[in-house]
Amino acid sequence: MRGLPGVGGLNAQVGLAEESECTGHGAMATFENDLLGHLDALYNFARWLCGNDADAEDLAQETCLKAIRARALFQPGTNLKAWLYSIMRHAFLDRVRQDRARSGKEGGLLDEEMAVEEVLLQGDAELGRLRTLVMGDIAKA
Repeated sequence: MRGLPGVGGLNAQVGLAEESECTGHGAMATFENDLLGHLDALYNFARWLCGNDADAEDLAQETCLKAIRARALFQPGTNLKAWLYSIMRHAFLDRVRQDRARSGKEGGLLDEEMAVEEVLLQGDAELGRLRTLVMGDIAKA
């Protein structure tokens, strides 16, 4: 995994043990290791959603924290990445709604929020479908 900004802080904030300490601690260690395996993908998707590094780091950390708190709801053997993306999507939409409520906007989205990248990540059809779904939800929100 590449060194993402804020990853060290993520470990401290959500209480993740170092990888060497996780070995042999059952389902929780497996869940945390699997979660960390998806951290790059989560950060990249958060970066695409937010448009800047600081907000993307916050969104990725919030997603990981929510996932760890709700790990009992995750069904082992199902798609963890899709579950994490769903958590991130909901967290992002909550932020958009909160920002809109604070600014008093009733109408449409800002131009920069409406802008969608023309080029999807090459070879990642799942992410492309998720982007379409998120942008549809943002437009409805």
